[in-house]
Amino acid sequence: MIIHFAGNTGIAERENRLIRLSTPRLFSYYYISNDLFNNKKMFNMCKNKVELFLDSGAFSAYTQGVNINLYEYIAFIKENIEYIHTYANLDVIGNPEETWKNQLRMEKAGLNPLPCFHYGEEEKWLKKYLDRGYSYIALGGMVKTPNLIPWLDHIFLEYLLTPLKTPAIKVHGFGLTSVPLMLRYPWYSVDSTSTSFWIPIYNL
Repeated sequence: MIIHFAGNTGIAERENRLIRLSTPRLFSYYYISNDLFNNKKMFNMCKNKVELFLDSGAFSAYTQGVNINLYEYIAFIKENIEYIHTYANLDVIGNPEETWKNQLRMEKAGLNPLPCFHYGEEEKWLKKYLDRGYSYIALGGMVKTPNLIPWLDHIFLEYLLTPLKTPAIKVHGFGLTSVPLMLRYPWYSVDSTSTSFWIPIYNL
């Protein structure tokens, strides 16, 4: 399982430690696009040293009443594609149909974003992604959601595992900071901002 450290630390020494350790990183477009100059420097530091995962930051923008422009997001990815290992679709919180349309719009623009399916959405949207043949998808909407086990058990057993209970596709868990949940399912990758989880790195 690949664990991406999510968020900017804001502390150069700590950032250098993460890079020296080749710790995969997850950045939010919503935050870094507001300080592109400094984050370009960070991208240069990370280039060819760590895996960079770019999330749209749609949830953060949604909670603050801000809309992310899809075509500006597309342009940002294209301008910085040499630094980015994986990038997610621009999901629209509470609107899986528009999220699906953004997936297709990004692909039409020549990109291959990671599809996103969220807790609480109708399962027909997950089926659409699987029927389209994506080999790597993300599950989101799990932050501060209580009692995830019944939902995750169902989603994995019904859609994401083979009859032999091996992974049918690669799955990323957005904002997954619970170690029991990380160990219960065969995630390909997750991201976490949990301070306690990363204390061993910080104390090196």
